[in-house]
Amino acid sequence: MTNGNEKWNYAIESEEMIYIGFSGKYISIAAKAEESFGSNEVLIFNLSGRLKGSYITEAQITAFDTSNGHTAVCINDKILLLNSRGKVVSEMDSDSNINSIKLFEHDNKVLMISEKAIMQKFHR
Repeated sequence: MTNGNEKWNYAIESEEMIYIGFSGKYISIAAKAEESFGSNEVLIFNLSGRLKGSYITEAQITAFDTSNGHTAVCINDKILLLNSRGKVVSEMDSDSNINSIKLFEHDNKVLMISEKAIMQKFHR
C-alpha cells in the first residue's frame, strides 16, 4: 500500500474483469455483469471517477481496445466502436476467430489479429 491519497473508487459488481483500458481522459472496463446472467458490460469512466456511459451485451467479448475516448469491442463476428457514452457509433464485420484488436482512432482504423493481421477502417 502506498501513502497516496485515494481520488475515487467505484464498486463494480462483477464476478470477473475481462479487460481494462486507459485512453486520454477515459478508463474503460469490460466485466461480466452480475445482475444479468451471461451478460457482459463495458463501463466508461472519466478520470474523476464519474461513470460516463455503459454498454451491455449478452454476447461474449473476445477482444477489446481503447483510443482517444472510444472503445472497440469484438463480439461474435463484429467489432463495435463505442463512444465515451457507451453508444455504438460504428460497426464492422470481422473474422470469428479474432483474438486481439488494436484501435487507431485518429484514422478510424482497427487492426484485427487472428491467423493473420488485417487493418480495416470504420465507416461513420
